[in-house]
Amino acid sequence: MGHRFNDNPSKEIERRREWGRKYAAEMYSKHKVEINQKCIKHARRRKAVLRKELFSIYGDVCACCGETEKRFLTLEHINGSGLPQSNSKRLKTLGVEKVWKEAIEANDPTKFEILCYNCNWGRRINNGVCPHRDLRPSEE
Repeated sequence: MGHRFNDNPSKEIERRREWGRKYAAEMYSKHKVEINQKCIKHARRRKAVLRKELFSIYGDVCACCGETEKRFLTLEHINGSGLPQSNSKRLKTLGVEKVWKEAIEANDPTKFEILCYNCNWGRRINNGVCPHRDLRPSEE
C-alpha cells in the first residue's frame, strides 16, 4: 500500500486548498479590524505617492484659475478625452489610481492637466468651458 499522497494527488491538493481557505477565513474573522486598518493605511500611502508624482509631472496649480490648495486639485483630460458618456463606468472600473498611473506613464501635458474641482465641474456643466474662461456676459 502506497502513501496517501500517491494514491490520488489531485484529491490531496484539493484537501490542502480547502484547509487553507478555512484557515484564511478563520484568521481574517479573528483579525478583520487590524487587517482592514493596515490595508487602508497602505492604500492612503500609495495614493499619496501617486498624487505627488502626478503633481510633479503636471504641476500643482489649477490650469484655469490658479488654485494651489492641493486638496482641491484633480486630474483632468484635456478636451474631454477622458470619460465619454457611453463609458462613464470606466473610472469606477479602473479606479482613480489606475487612471493616475495612465497619466503618469503618458507624461503628456497635451492630454492631461491639473484643475481644481470647481473648474473641472464647471466645464462639465458648461459645455466644456470653465465659467472662469467663459467670455459671454452672465445671464441674470
